[in-house]
Amino acid sequence: MRITISILFAFLFTQSSFCQETASQKLDELITIYAKLNKFNGTALIAQHGKILLEKGYGFKDVQDNSLNDQHTIFLIGSITKEFTAAIILKLAEQKKLTLSDNLSKYYPDFPKGDGITIKNLLTQTSGIFNYTEINDFWNQLSLHTNEKNVLDTLKKRGLIFSPGEKFSYSNSNYMLLAYIIQRVTHNPYETVVHDWIFKPLGMSHSGFDFTALKDFNKAKGYWDFSAAKYTEGPLNDSSEYIGSGEIYSTTGDLYKWHVALQSGKILSKALQEQAYQSYLGQYGYGWELDTIFNKKIVGHGGRMFGFESKMSRIPEDDVFVILLNNESDGSYLQPITKRIMAIIYNQPYTMPEQPLILSEDMLKAYAGIYAADEGHSFEVRLINGHLFGMEGPDKMLELFPLKNNKLKFMEHEGEEGTFEFVMDKNGQPEEMSTVTPRGIKLTLKKIK
Repeated sequence: MRITISILFAFLFTQSSFCQETASQKLDELITIYAKLNKFNGTALIAQHGKILLEKGYGFKDVQDNSLNDQHTIFLIGSITKEFTAAIILKLAEQKKLTLSDNLSKYYPDFPKGDGITIKNLLTQTSGIFNYTEINDFWNQLSLHTNEKNVLDTLKKRGLIFSPGEKFSYSNSNYMLLAYIIQRVTHNPYETVVHDWIFKPLGMSHSGFDFTALKDFNKAKGYWDFSAAKYTEGPLNDSSEYIGSGEIYSTTGDLYKWHVALQSGKILSKALQEQAYQSYLGQYGYGWELDTIFNKKIVGHGGRMFGFESKMSRIPEDDVFVILLNNESDGSYLQPITKRIMAIIYNQPYTMPEQPLILSEDMLKAYAGIYAADEGHSFEVRLINGHLFGMEGPDKMLELFPLKNNKLKFMEHEGEEGTFEFVMDKNGQPEEMSTVTPRGIKLTLKKIK
């Protein structure tokens, strides 16, 4: 049989399309299970070599009106904002309007020890400046407007927590100061500069700064508590409290445009990006968090903001892009989800979380009760709105997901998960439950009520 070039190309194209479809299906299956386990509620976009493998919403945009997340949903992205701040600073350095060796005292002559703090220290989180968002009364003022003077006065009073350049210590203050320096150098508001230099040229039309004031059908509500037992919205905040460090809102599609621009060198040259992606004392470059997987360098950033969590991960050498935007911060699993996504992309082994069973309310009710150990420790399993919850006191509850063989799975936070195993009597009612503690000790509790 003679194989022509056209037949060969057709075969290769079909195989490539099949592989892409298979990867897309695996990615959707993975995130769907995490959504069922209440560990992802948001929108995901995953791309490789310029092809979008998955762009899909999961769960609720707004619980109250039952509206669902989709590719148009707008989220607060938190500290991913720092990438944009760093990019503007690097552009200003490229234009020779500042240098990374400039001292903070050049812009703020009366800042304590400002002659020893450089812009590079701010970019790399090595300045020693106290984290503004950790001031004692921050939660009481986060909805109030602030300004450059107020922030500077606060930071001056706190002083440095270590000598500049001594070590890495993540501080939102560094990027707030960078935003103020951008304003001083350009003589324009920080938000205007980011919009004119990045958002507008890239067509990021669904990205902006004042999320609280945003009036848009696609705007997501952010939730601190997110379960069938309780939904609690995050508090309103004023974007000025996070200038340059966490105030941007966006969509998965807009952030993909940002990735494409970085890959092409449209905003930052390849040389500048290489500089930005170098590690300085910590696993942090110039506004980008750094990691590795499968011997590949990951650059990106995570964010957490009043009921929102986000994680952007890029592998520039292979044009891989993963963005997870989540509108609940009740113990989401963005890091393990991202690791498994990368395993699927690179055809590496990974474990899929066990999918919870769907049981009738009568079957779920059998597990409910109070269980106690000899040491006096007690644990209550309660059925609330058709879901099981473990109760340790009135304020702490943990959703329990039924698995095979009379097991209930709990997932509190990343790395804090396990199962409760139940011993049933001849009538199918639980007599006791047991679990293994993080220290490897088996704990058994008898049902007492």
